[in-house]
Amino acid sequence: MRYTGTILLGSALIIGLTGCYADVENKLNRCVSRLGAVEAGIAKKQRHSTDMVAVVANLKKQLKRYQDQTAFLTRRLEALGEKVGAVTTMSAKEKADLAKKLAVTRLRLAQMEAARAKAVARLGKLRALLKRFAALIKSGKIQVKLRDGRMVVVLSSKVLFAPGKTFVKPLGRKAIAQITTVLKGVIGRQFQVAGHTDNTPMRRGRYRSNWALSTARAVAVVRLMIKSGMPGGQLSAAGYGHFSPVKPNTTKANKAENRRIEIVLQPRLDELPNLKSLFEK
Repeated sequence: MRYTGTILLGSALIIGLTGCYADVENKLNRCVSRLGAVEAGIAKKQRHSTDMVAVVANLKKQLKRYQDQTAFLTRRLEALGEKVGAVTTMSAKEKADLAKKLAVTRLRLAQMEAARAKAVARLGKLRALLKRFAALIKSGKIQVKLRDGRMVVVLSSKVLFAPGKTFVKPLGRKAIAQITTVLKGVIGRQFQVAGHTDNTPMRRGRYRSNWALSTARAVAVVRLMIKSGMPGGQLSAAGYGHFSPVKPNTTKANKAENRRIEIVLQPRLDELPNLKSLFEK
């Protein structure tokens, strides 16, 4: 009777493992289907901003990461199933250990699915923001990029400031007001306004270094955003000087691109996945 009960227990565990594997496969299929729908929708908007392609590429990377994780966990489930099939007699402790491993693996799969769902939700919010920025992007006043998993609104210093100055031009003030109208509707998020310069040394004027100039320009933009209705608690200002160029400072065109203001959507801690634990055995 004990032998028969053990065989039945092993069979039940294998059935459970098979069901878990099928569930993982179904989730992956749904993820791929959703990605196809996202790509189809984005394709219609590409005439407004080629930066949308970067958003899709980022989602594909996230999907690939989730697929790798799922494959790893699936192999572990299969290995557990093989152990059950190979053992005909197990002690109570062995049964308890196996059940615990199975429960942990199922929990990790659930956590992975939750992380994937959050990534899809974030993509939806980014798409909504990009749609609201479409007119400014089309006019050439701003660029919207996805860098290191963060949305970045880029304004050229040429639109905002005269050389070496921090007073914002009328056209720049209008652009900042339009950007603020969009961003102040994003509740509970932090934005960093970052000033950047090229590597040309400051030889005259009020500001004696690119650090000082870039910081003062960021503060000037923050003040205008607050004046346009943005809550001050959602904003911070930073100056990077010439130490974070987007292109080498080797040509006039490259230097012009490096002179910029960036408004960066800051990630929340709950959006930073801790994936290391998923690969621990």
